[in-house]
Amino acid sequence: MGEPAQGRKGWHVAWRASARAALLMAALGTSAAQAGSPIEDLAPGPIPYALRESARSVLERAFDNLYGCDLRDEIEIEAHVDGKVVRRHLLRVLRKNIDGRAHMLIHFVTDNDYWDTRVLKIENQDRSDDEFVWTHALGRVRRVTSAQRADAFEGTDLTLEDLEVHRASRFEILGRAFSIVQGEPVHVLTIAPLNDVGYRRAILFIAQKDYVVLEAHYYRGENGRRPYKVSRAPRDQMLETAGHVLPQLWIFTDYERGTESWLRWHRRSIPEDLYDRMLSSDALETQPASTTR
Repeated sequence: MGEPAQGRKGWHVAWRASARAALLMAALGTSAAQAGSPIEDLAPGPIPYALRESARSVLERAFDNLYGCDLRDEIEIEAHVDGKVVRRHLLRVLRKNIDGRAHMLIHFVTDNDYWDTRVLKIENQDRSDDEFVWTHALGRVRRVTSAQRADAFEGTDLTLEDLEVHRASRFEILGRAFSIVQGEPVHVLTIAPLNDVGYRRAILFIAQKDYVVLEAHYYRGENGRRPYKVSRAPRDQMLETAGHVLPQLWIFTDYERGTESWLRWHRRSIPEDLYDRMLSSDALETQPASTTR
């Protein structure tokens, strides 16, 4: 109350830019869902304590592979409809764990409405993550609150839940099985988020040899038999570096919308010169040279 109309408009622009841009922060062969895998008909139920603990170890190793390292990324995002690219975004991302919390700095470099938008996202344990955004509309840094994690980013099938850092402690293990995906043995974990998010449960297909998440199937209801969305990481599009095996292509298929979104990493590395100050709110106020090559 009492805020000038221009101020409210500026806040609204910043909030929308942040909510949409944050959905891109950085990080799955034929889908088992498309192939009619029998795993889709498994109803989650209680499993013995020993199996549950063993499954949690698998989940922890899978998440550590994806999120347990600092990253410097250049990502191209393509939205596909009927096999055609209808939208494209290019961004540069820095990710670093600082004092046990994931920090992500995103710089949009595509020549569109998001050009030169800069977003900093700082993880909080209760998922009320801090976000700071800089846009030309404001000309300064604005602090906003995370919101709309389950909303699709402009013209794509991606949400913040797909791309934010995940922790094994935030999920309950509902079931465990074994299967074959992309021609290799996998652990099949049925998990449920402990926080209120856009899906009720997910099935992860985790490679037994190196704990790479090859596929993830997402369900809205507790007893849904078919996923509404599937992500895939083709095995032939992987980068092995510093003890991690990271996808360089992620394909998200939304069966409700009949669309696909592709994330391509043109450059992906685990840097040794990523300093804390590069992922601070002060870094947003100037051209973020730290995200350039």
